[in-house]
Amino acid sequence: MRDSPKSWMSQIVLIGLIGLPVAVALLGNFRVLGGDPPICEEAHQRPCEDLLQADIRVVVHEELSTLRAVCPHPESDACALRSASWGEAHCVIHQWAAVAEAIYEHEMNHCRGWDHDDDTAESYHRPWHVNRGLWLARGAGLYRAQK
Repeated sequence: MRDSPKSWMSQIVLIGLIGLPVAVALLGNFRVLGGDPPICEEAHQRPCEDLLQADIRVVVHEELSTLRAVCPHPESDACALRSASWGEAHCVIHQWAAVAEAIYEHEMNHCRGWDHDDDTAESYHRPWHVNRGLWLARGAGLYRAQK
């Protein structure tokens, strides 16, 4: 027995209602998931786009010894420790009390989801790239819907 034209139209409308939001979500994320990944130019001087929308907490250390006990690189004056899971991200900036404002912004860019290639001053001045692992764990593109 053949379905009526009305039944076919209902199915097409249903597929459109389900498929359209999925297609829009995928195309909205195409910029990072496909094609050239985004970069942040001059991340050492200005804020990058906030990809993680992380809850950020700042811990100021009066003593370098307590800071260096927490940060993975013992010579650092500051570090950003990040974590993400579906729909949320957290970032804790640990910094020495005497740290310069530029270093704080550097760590904030890590909290926003960006990384430099290595831990050299030269790499800080090159374009930064998205930390895809954190971005995907956070729920790729979810931040756009919340803006």
